[in-house]
Amino acid sequence: MNVIVLFIYFGFFVISGISYIFVNSVKNGQIDFGSTFVAQAPSLLTSVLKVIPTSLAIFFVLFTIVSEGIPITIFTIGLTMALLLCAIGDALIIKKLLYGLIAFLIAHIFFITAYANKIAETFPLNSNLMVIALGLFFIILLVDVSFYIYLKRNANTAFEKMKYPIIIYMSFISLNVLSAGALTLLLIESNLFSLIVLVSSLLFFLSDSIIALREFHRDFPLKHSIFVIMSTYYTAIFLISLIPLIVM
Repeated sequence: MNVIVLFIYFGFFVISGISYIFVNSVKNGQIDFGSTFVAQAPSLLTSVLKVIPTSLAIFFVLFTIVSEGIPITIFTIGLTMALLLCAIGDALIIKKLLYGLIAFLIAHIFFITAYANKIAETFPLNSNLMVIALGLFFIILLVDVSFYIYLKRNANTAFEKMKYPIIIYMSFISLNVLSAGALTLLLIESNLFSLIVLVSSLLFFLSDSIIALREFHRDFPLKHSIFVIMSTYYTAIFLISLIPLIVM
């Protein structure tokens, strides 16, 4: 692929991501910009700005598939659909947390399907790698249980209403991390691909964990959480959009 195209995509992605974070921060009083124009920007504008980076990622993936002649497979369809659901989730979560949660849940199912398809291509599996993957599963399970117990002990009043959706969502994002980790172990010789798959999944997990703390912790300490949440999320989306280009 032409490096100029990649550079232009990166530039627009970063600018649109920073624009959303800035406008959202001003509207929520986290940044004192000294201008009522930005602070009073309509919610529709905020929603559009939020969706732009993920939409750019979708177009870049499709452009890569078409321009590089990449075959349409379960893997490429899974990644594209996952990004599409992320864009939908970006818009819905502004309206209501549960709606966004459902969209991102389906997105993780597509991510898992895509990574599982790649894993299936490596059969028969190495027994040593299977043992390591099993160990990874227990580590993720321990992190999940510990996080849930911590959140429950420090929960606000909104937690009880969303308790079961949180458990379901945590299960699927953990499966996403597990499948990404297993794929990384199996394709360790493909260093860049392995790194991107694993890092993007971990960044996604981190972003969602901070959202859970912000929404359900009764005394959430991170004042400017939007910076951490969106920077980790957008970085994950950008890295995921590069995957078809790397594995072609």
